[in-house]
Parts: sequence; C-alpha cells; structure tokens
Amino acid sequence: MTGARKLTSANHGRFNKEIYTLDGQDGSTLLMKVLSLQVSKDDALGEAEALNMVHELHTSGMIQMPSRIHRKWFPALVMERKSGISLFSSPAYKRADTKEKKRELMKFVIEKVCEEVARIAVSTGILHYDNNPDNIFFTFSGDSIVSVDLIDYCPPYTYMIDNFKNVDKAKIVELCRTSSVWTALW
Repeated sequence: MTGARKLTSANHGRFNKEIYTLDGQDGSTLLMKVLSLQVSKDDALGEAEALNMVHELHTSGMIQMPSRIHRKWFPALVMERKSGISLFSSPAYKRADTKEKKRELMKFVIEKVCEEVARIAVSTGILHYDNNPDNIFFTFSGDSIVSVDLIDYCPPYTYMIDNFKNVDKAKIVELCRTSSVWTALW
C-alpha cells in the first residue's frame, strides 16, 4: 500500500484520530482509520473482527504517530473505501423542497438502509445498528438510490448474531425500521 493521503475535510467521528486514503496493491483505493487512544483494545479488536466478518478488512495493527509530546502507538484498520455520499449531501435530498417530499424520501431511504442492514446480518452475522447519517453512503442515479453502503462497525452499536443462519431477515428489517435513531438523528 502506498500513496497515503490524509482526509482533512471528512467527518472523522468521535473515536478516530485520523483517516487516510491508500493505494492498494491491486489498484484499489483503501481507507486507513487510525483510532484515538480513547478506544479500548477490545473495541479496536471488535471493529477489526466485524470488518473481517463482512469481508471489508484488509489488515489491522498498530501505527506509530506523533502526539502532542512524543510519538505513540495507535490502533489502525485498513479497509475498503466506500463510494457514495451522505443523504443530506445528495441532489435528491436538496431537491426535496417541502417537508412532505423530505418525509417521503426518508421513508424510502430508511427502507433501503434497513434492507441492507438485514442483508448483511443474515449473510455475515454482523448487525450494524449505528445508523446515523454519517455512517451510511448512498450512490444515486438521478433521484433513485442505486446502492447503500454502511460504514463504521465500531462498538457499541455493532453486534454479532449467534446462529445467524436462522435469523429471519424480515425481523431484522422491522427492528431497524422501528429504531429510535431515525427520529433522534435524522
């Protein structure tokens, strides 16, 4: 991996020290998330394991970086870089010029997000329940959503599902759809 470039304008999240894009050996673009020292080793390992289970982790470990006084070691995760934009940055959202149009769009978006949450849960055993707007990227074609990508699999809103092969996808969609996060953060 070469060509590390620091993302300066991105929302880094509460528990990330820095985020970089990297050039993968296969020509892909990767993301390196350097976690802050506020993140416990267990939480860093938990996110690495979740990313591995959803087949997005490339590598993880510790990286030495400067801090205020001297260089320190920080947990780092290298993963796929997701494409897309947040809903609130999308032309579709900006064109929804009335409360009713925004409400209609939100209902459609919630359904699409919950379908993706459920698809990942039943295929990998990972329940992504951190559905705040900054953790969901959309790819649009005009006003139509082409794809939904979930990011940020860190605790406390990521769960491993025991015996996930027997989980009812419709129940996961319903659990997601009725989450209070939709009214609190959206």
